[in-house]
Amino acid sequence: MSKYVLNVVNVSKTFSAHQSTVEAVKNVSLHVGAGECVGLVGESGCGKSTLARLITRLEPVDTGEISLCGEKISHLCGAALRRAYRNVKMIFQDPRSSFDPRMTIGASIREAIKASTALSRRERAAESVRLLCEVGLDASYDRVYPRQISGGECQRAAIARAIGAKPRLLICDEATSALDVSVQAQILDLLRTLRRQQDMAFLFISHDLALVSSFCDRTYVMRGGEIVEHGPTGDIIARPKHPYTQKLIGSILAP
Repeated sequence: MSKYVLNVVNVSKTFSAHQSTVEAVKNVSLHVGAGECVGLVGESGCGKSTLARLITRLEPVDTGEISLCGEKISHLCGAALRRAYRNVKMIFQDPRSSFDPRMTIGASIREAIKASTALSRRERAAESVRLLCEVGLDASYDRVYPRQISGGECQRAAIARAIGAKPRLLICDEATSALDVSVQAQILDLLRTLRRQQDMAFLFISHDLALVSSFCDRTYVMRGGEIVEHGPTGDIIARPKHPYTQKLIGSILAP
């Protein structure tokens, strides 16, 4: 078995529009080990979310290779791709947009459980309630719609839906940036607890280096579609080498 839950090797992606091209991701390599929390930080538009979409196959790669749990997935399709992606789930910046507004929270969680497990209908119903309780929501949230709850509560429900599949890797794409500071801290505490309890790996994507520094073991710094620096998070914070990283550090120390 591979020592990496996620391994990205020399991945690139170019978009074309109006007779021009944009290199969104340029020859990027990174890896996430089992149970490890890895940060990907950079300003808006640097290519972080595009890379997440490539990893989750929402966009095809142009060149390079992506592996999940040792299996190359860049060119998988159909049942083989669905099977591979039971090992990875993603939490988005806007939790409400990730839910079907016509379905209750519980129904969305049960649908995700059905897609990745062999539980019976009764077992899925019990499991959806258990998952809600695990993320700090009581059983009554099983029957509400996304529009009826707060952003923080909706993000907790999104986490419940994601961990229902028992993924090896959880990708958090700006998962706390739309929340106020107090709720953001609560969600981070929840993710830390889940990491300890389930030995889950994280790819934590954010524009906020201070946030990444409080959560991640290692950090990759991205600028203009490229990785400009990476290493243990403590070293990145204490001894940044690239001028762009130094600028990011300066922005969080200035206040």
